[in-house]
Amino acid sequence: MPDLEEEIRERLRRAAEPAGDTGGAFDQVVRKKARRRLFRRLEIVALALIVVGGSVGGAFALGRAFHTTPKPATAPIGSGKIAFVSDRDGSDQIFAMEADGTGVRQLTHGPARHLFPTWSRDGSKIAYVEAPVGGADGPSTVWVMNQDGRAARRLTDGTVGPLDGLTWSPDGKTIAFVGANRKGIWVARADENFIVSGGLIEDSLAGYAAVAWSPDGKFLAFKGIPARGKRAIYLMPVKGGRLSLLANVDAYALAWSADGQRIAFSAVDSGAWRIYAMNADGSGIRALNNAETNGQEPTWSGDGSQIAFTGEWNARSQIYVMKADGSGRHRLTDGVSNNSSPSWQPAGVVSPVPVPSPRPSPVVASPVPTNKPSPSSLPPGCHESRVVADFDGDKTADTATVALTRCLISPQYLGGNSQYNTRFAIHVEWPYPGGGSNAAQGVWPLPECKEACRALGAVDIDHNGISELGLVVDKGASTEFLWLLELAASERGPVPLTVAAPGSPTYPAGQPVRLALVGSVRHYDFLSCLQARLVATRAVLSSDYRTWHLKETVFRLNGRSLTIVSTREYDQGSQPQQYPQVAGPACFPFEFPGP
Repeated sequence: MPDLEEEIRERLRRAAEPAGDTGGAFDQVVRKKARRRLFRRLEIVALALIVVGGSVGGAFALGRAFHTTPKPATAPIGSGKIAFVSDRDGSDQIFAMEADGTGVRQLTHGPARHLFPTWSRDGSKIAYVEAPVGGADGPSTVWVMNQDGRAARRLTDGTVGPLDGLTWSPDGKTIAFVGANRKGIWVARADENFIVSGGLIEDSLAGYAAVAWSPDGKFLAFKGIPARGKRAIYLMPVKGGRLSLLANVDAYALAWSADGQRIAFSAVDSGAWRIYAMNADGSGIRALNNAETNGQEPTWSGDGSQIAFTGEWNARSQIYVMKADGSGRHRLTDGVSNNSSPSWQPAGVVSPVPVPSPRPSPVVASPVPTNKPSPSSLPPGCHESRVVADFDGDKTADTATVALTRCLISPQYLGGNSQYNTRFAIHVEWPYPGGGSNAAQGVWPLPECKEACRALGAVDIDHNGISELGLVVDKGASTEFLWLLELAASERGPVPLTVAAPGSPTYPAGQPVRLALVGSVRHYDFLSCLQARLVATRAVLSSDYRTWHLKETVFRLNGRSLTIVSTREYDQGSQPQQYPQVAGPACFPFEFPGP
């Protein structure tokens, strides 16, 4: 048998181009769900274990990559909540409701689209896909949150964005999905922040879709797209064995019943989408709904007695429920908005009483910060600096920690990861209001740091209740240079504030604003805040030590840009043992050397 590592590398090189797809109803559905492409920076470990040719060795590699312990399939009793996607809030967001359509509650917020919610087997968590608004360029990424919408964490960095839905392993440790180029099935560890494996399963298949993990953990069912011939449903043993053809059906959105005995799916019949069910061995295929409902995306109730699915009513997608034999169909959602992608929570799970956490109104705060770097919590030698402030406007203190990359990321995740070939990195934690220890968090590299890297402090420049982080990124003989970063709770991570056009020679338009601080005996650089304005002032003492010449630039914050609203130059008499007087108090607590 050839060396597995070499074979993996070779197959990854051959898998670079997207798979061809000659069109069809499946593609029409996929095109309706705009997907993001490549993105940025969280830990990604490209182990890239490719499963080769349906062979025993290839399947064994798949089993090791998924790293799950199969559990006996059981059929829970009762009905849990139904998570779904709705645009009733103006963009695609995830909601949850009771099985009878009551008690609707929004779980996700923000400008990004949140798609394909999928409950973990124990019903405690929901995995989902975050994608950009409309047709904006960018990747789709996999996230996990608690069942009440709290403690959302990003699992993937967008390098391999999911094409469609997600599927949990029965033990809740792993999430599988089809990569955006349809070239492979990838898996992400649900307790980590990086992709752990991915690649081709069968050379004869040009692409993949609609992966679904069997309840006993032994198989993956998925739609295979051959280079030639018909699309079909295939079955792959996770721990070893040959890839097998399950049914010659061009299916979409596969769903196993909780007892593992049946598989539901959607497919096109005479130009309309319908829901089908079959036995786990591929026999007994039977349509469950009529063509008028246009059914897609089936999901089973925990006891297997009902199926929820996406149907159509008044030219809008809606959530329906029917009995497992197709009878008793009725609509659950309002009919006014578009509602889709239902996922039924496994039964027997007690949901806590939800605690609402709406975005608060902006809070007017003093621009003079009181939050100084916190005491160190990392080992000595990590060059840690920490600032606590409200970076996302939810009236809850967030924490930004800057330190050596090796102190923030485990060494085993750094090997071979070029994204983290930076000396310094930043870790940001955004606790949820009233959420106890629940928090969203992430680690990003800081390539902008040169001779220095330090979290200096935070300031709310425009008094909107959201603080910006001051990050020292470089230093000279007597001067430090800093950027201002936005640290919203988002997969983007830190976003530097830039200079709006037209800018100036000192502050070029379109570039991160680079501000100077401190100085020497004859020159000082000040940064002050006054009436929702940022004031940068450079003072130079005359050769006779009698006069300060000051150059002042005043900025206004507009979104993520700083607009220069005024500049002026003026002189000021020098007083012994005193700094020159500038407009406004200092933005950041700082000890200047004596004049």
